[in-house]
Amino acid sequence: MSAGPVVIDLGVRTNEPPAEPAPSRPALARHLRTAVTALVVALVLAVGGSAPQPGPALVEVAAPPTSIWQQELLVGDRLYVVHPPTDRSFRRTVTAYDLTRGADLWTTPIGVETRALGPEGEASLSIAGERLLVHTEDRTFVLDTASGRLRASVPHHVTGGDAGNVGLVREPIWSFVSDDPAVNATVRVVAGASGEVVHVTAVEPGEAPRVSVQVDGVSVRAFDLDTGAELWATGSVTAGELLPGEPPSVAVLTRDGVLEVRDARTGAVRHSRARAVDGSMGWLGVVGDLVLVQTGLSEATAYAAGTLETVWRAALPRHGAAYDCGAVLCVAMAGRSLLIDAGNGRPLGEVVANGHLDSRGGHLLRLGPREGELDHTVDPYSGRPLVDLSDWPDPVTGAEGSPLVLTRPDQLPDRAWFAVLEPGATRIQVLGPVPHRVSQCQSSDTHLACRTGNGLRVWTYR
Repeated sequence: MSAGPVVIDLGVRTNEPPAEPAPSRPALARHLRTAVTALVVALVLAVGGSAPQPGPALVEVAAPPTSIWQQELLVGDRLYVVHPPTDRSFRRTVTAYDLTRGADLWTTPIGVETRALGPEGEASLSIAGERLLVHTEDRTFVLDTASGRLRASVPHHVTGGDAGNVGLVREPIWSFVSDDPAVNATVRVVAGASGEVVHVTAVEPGEAPRVSVQVDGVSVRAFDLDTGAELWATGSVTAGELLPGEPPSVAVLTRDGVLEVRDARTGAVRHSRARAVDGSMGWLGVVGDLVLVQTGLSEATAYAAGTLETVWRAALPRHGAAYDCGAVLCVAMAGRSLLIDAGNGRPLGEVVANGHLDSRGGHLLRLGPREGELDHTVDPYSGRPLVDLSDWPDPVTGAEGSPLVLTRPDQLPDRAWFAVLEPGATRIQVLGPVPHRVSQCQSSDTHLACRTGNGLRVWTYR
């Protein structure tokens, strides 16, 4: 369709009222000064003054080779990827990418060679200080984050902390129990992952008792992350958690209710607290420099991690389940959650929640009824809802210490939007769209990484 005619105003006017008298010289000067000032302001605003206009909030910086069977982990400006075997390399490989320089740092093969190419078992990655832990179906590989050197290989799923080079394995212990009263009750007790026989009860020859299986606690085992050597192990206990700080230590809750702090390398008991928990069932958590235990059904106690001195004791609603919510302790009940100050044990408020509460990116979050969706941020010291997240219900998996990054699909099929809620902020900052449908997104404090229809893509967002 052609454009219409162009009309040029030549300044010829007819049948108009006569012009008003020209202004006096002083008035004219004032008008000129005003016009010039307005023009200067407009030009300054147009060029942004001394502050340049901000660039795009999302800038794509990497699109590394991608396989549908790979797993990745984003930490700061570093991306770690576990690649499946190929027809060139018959072993899994781990690659580290420097996203700032846009360069591969190192590639390390792990595991044994396999000639059967195809879907691999699930693998996952985590960081323990300066070590990258790669968890596969049957073992954990420990790699140096700077060089990629393989430090150790442990035939268990090992979790590590920031301090020291000790990792823990929590191995369930199973009891095989007979339901025949004529036969000794316990047939045998074995450690789940390794199959190691912990205890055997004799059975009369020729008898084949009917048995049931039940969990009989866990065995906590400590490993050196630099050599893979086992350092020490417990018998059947209720729980074990690494404690922050140096020298590294482990909190252990025994089956008879004793709370212990053990040396992480030797297993020697440094401090002990008898009757910390009533019976063999209890909850053990670590919040900052406090060790929290749920005693019985209606009480929680906080102990100083370094000495096991009692810091506070708080009553809980009967049958409430306590768990760590960052700056506060959350107690889940039917349709609501109680908030307790982790520093002094005082109740702070209640939150009506169809889902439950979680702590991410410096915010306490109320989750929606659909698994994983976000509803509101919550004031941890009153339970009052703060920021409505219903328009951004999908959180991005964030690295520890990174802001809360949010995403949502666009009406266009191949576009997604991102936003960020900084720690302490009460307004969502929209970052903008990307021209892809995204999934399995991760965020650090500077970057975003998502699976797209065209492989893995990475953007900077601040």
